[in-house]
Amino acid sequence: MKQIETCKSCSNRKFDSQQGILCSLTEAKPSFEDFCPDFIQDEKIIKKEVEISKYILPNKKLANTVMWIMWLVLSTQLLGMLSHYMQYNLLTLALNGETVTTQMAEDNDFRHTCIMAIHYLAFITSAILFAIWFYRGYKNYHTRFKHPSYQKSWAIWGWIVPIASLFIPYKIMKEMYEDSKKKLIEFSEDYSFINMTSLITIWWTLWILANFVTNIVSKFFDDEETLQGLIDYSMAEMILGFFFVPAAIVTFKLIKDYSFIEEKLTTLEAEIKSHNS
Repeated sequence: MKQIETCKSCSNRKFDSQQGILCSLTEAKPSFEDFCPDFIQDEKIIKKEVEISKYILPNKKLANTVMWIMWLVLSTQLLGMLSHYMQYNLLTLALNGETVTTQMAEDNDFRHTCIMAIHYLAFITSAILFAIWFYRGYKNYHTRFKHPSYQKSWAIWGWIVPIASLFIPYKIMKEMYEDSKKKLIEFSEDYSFINMTSLITIWWTLWILANFVTNIVSKFFDDEETLQGLIDYSMAEMILGFFFVPAAIVTFKLIKDYSFIEEKLTTLEAEIKSHNS
């Protein structure tokens, strides 16, 4: 660790995607004990890191807030699925000609309305805060790296513009992760264990599937005027929940893991700034 800390600010360093930081003179990992006789301070790197740290937006607290609200979204989603199941049973009783009192119907409506109102409020709040977190993350990415694939504004518009919304958020997230991890490993290869590649793919696949199923439900199960229509709708909403629950869990994990990378980069950059101030 100490060797890498020395090498990362040496002009003789080089980076290998498989091994991390190497010495360009020996083409090998550092092997010195306390002091490297070939060490040459790379002032450009130090100056660059100090300048970058001035413009990085803090994103950790926002990430934590989004994750807490996402737990609320997940909890109310599960409660909503249970409520839909209870409503399904009640409607089935009515369809079969069994007694369903007005009080039973009113209690069902009240319970379901309360749960879903909280759920939708939490979902909308989490979506807005996630978009802000995502944008700030990409803005920080623009600060740290040259030649990003998209303008910063696409971190927002990428979720809105038709067709583009099918792939741009995924590509932005993948780009942020890959380059940020590489930079983090340049600081220390101790972080080489981080791997979000599969997580990002699963996250985006679940997101696309959940939205696809939502569109199907809204188009083909929108008959809420008849008992059978309400029964079908309740069943469809329960099925939809089985897509949104894992999507919410994976999104939580995605935010947590990338927030860790971003926070570590910010901390290491701050240490360099403090060391050279």
